[in-house]
Amino acid sequence: MERMEGKRRRTAGWAEVISRLLIAVVCFGIFFIYLGNCDELWNYNFGRNIAEGMVPYRDFNMVQTPLSAYILAGIFLLFGERLLIYRIAGFILMLVSFQLFYSICKRITRDSLFAFAYTLFFTVMNFLCWIYNYNYMTLTILLAVLYLELVFQDTRPLLTACLSGFLIGLCPLIKQNTGAFLLIGNFILCAADILYYKKPWKQALLRAGMSLVPLLLFVCVWVIRGNWESFFEYAVLGIGTFSHRITFIHFMTQAPVTFCLSAVPLGIGAYIICGVYRNGCSRLQLTYLTISVTFLSMAYPLCDFSHLFCAVVPLSLTMLLYMGQRGVSARERFLSKVAVTAEIYVAALFIWGLLSPLSEKEFSSLRHYEGIPVISVQNEEIHAVDDYILAREAEGKYVYIADSASAVYTIPLDRYDKFWDMLLVGNIGLAGIEDILPKGNGNIFLVLDDEYKLEWQNYFELIQYVKDHYTFAGRIGRYDIYQQEE
Repeated sequence: MERMEGKRRRTAGWAEVISRLLIAVVCFGIFFIYLGNCDELWNYNFGRNIAEGMVPYRDFNMVQTPLSAYILAGIFLLFGERLLIYRIAGFILMLVSFQLFYSICKRITRDSLFAFAYTLFFTVMNFLCWIYNYNYMTLTILLAVLYLELVFQDTRPLLTACLSGFLIGLCPLIKQNTGAFLLIGNFILCAADILYYKKPWKQALLRAGMSLVPLLLFVCVWVIRGNWESFFEYAVLGIGTFSHRITFIHFMTQAPVTFCLSAVPLGIGAYIICGVYRNGCSRLQLTYLTISVTFLSMAYPLCDFSHLFCAVVPLSLTMLLYMGQRGVSARERFLSKVAVTAEIYVAALFIWGLLSPLSEKEFSSLRHYEGIPVISVQNEEIHAVDDYILAREAEGKYVYIADSASAVYTIPLDRYDKFWDMLLVGNIGLAGIEDILPKGNGNIFLVLDDEYKLEWQNYFELIQYVKDHYTFAGRIGRYDIYQQEE
């Protein structure tokens, strides 16, 4: 009997090792996604700019709070500024996130196969959009908090309160609006601990106090740097300039596929509400529910595929917690495995379709892009545009690219143009057309030809101003050339 039990444990141990390795293999796939995700390049530039001595908001435009960019800058200072280093940072972030997710699933359900299938589904659904950025860093921190609460809340409550509070306190320094909601949720939990769950008041106050420590440190650092005016313009007032928005309702009604995707958080939310109504809410369930609901704010003001499936990850664990604590029948487990497995196959086929044309790809040799897959035509166009820019600069003229994808071309040139390399409505603070256009004459502007579709967040009014007021002077690649008069 003991021999059988020992064999069963060894089998379960190997199954867990294989499950974690397969999750890591999916995460490793981000190294084979070809160049072209502008979100990746914008966030890469945040870290690179800081590593080169620039100050956020004053020297380059960004609207989120800067902690994730400063961490990335530290990585660049240690290991170099190649985009491949940025992807390694994103891989580590993704690997840690979904290893934590798997650990939480396994502990809640006590079912390794279900935990693996459930984790793999959410890994695959986030894989296509995963990069190192503020949203995914916040998600990683919250998964760490959920793991701490699940594993150590009963055995080491003071340590859990201290670490959970501090980690949640980091979130406003990564993304201010999401972090603010999480901080409010944390205070609600502290009040519930004292008033409803009759926890020791010292534990609740420790959790609340530790959540304020990162904010106080940030205020001290920013007072020393003296950059409050720029910070307030971009990170506070700049949020109100997001006129190009995607609401949840708009996303849901875009197409049949987005309607089906929107049903995921709605279904999970309905299940949790029914669970609370029928069975009440334990301290652990309230913690998961509060963090999950407040984290949904990260999908505002842009609710698209990447934001939605990132936002729903903690919520999916809250649903599991309600399922696990009321007891899940064998039939429910079987149906869940069939459904999740089917979804995995659909997502895997989609990813295979994305990555399969490897014969058309090559690894870039451009500066900062070394080792990144690119499509041959794209590589040639970057070379052509960059050669044109260098040729004009040799003549004493400066070239600006009036397109949100400008960073694709300027990064290999090792330069950064404030506003122009992230020409997005909602990311330029309170700057208007007159503030962005360069002073002087003889400047050259590249504007995407009308046969190509501009990214929806572009500053269309500025682009149209360039077309209306400057002289058309030819074409390079997919860009029309406009020139100011000498």
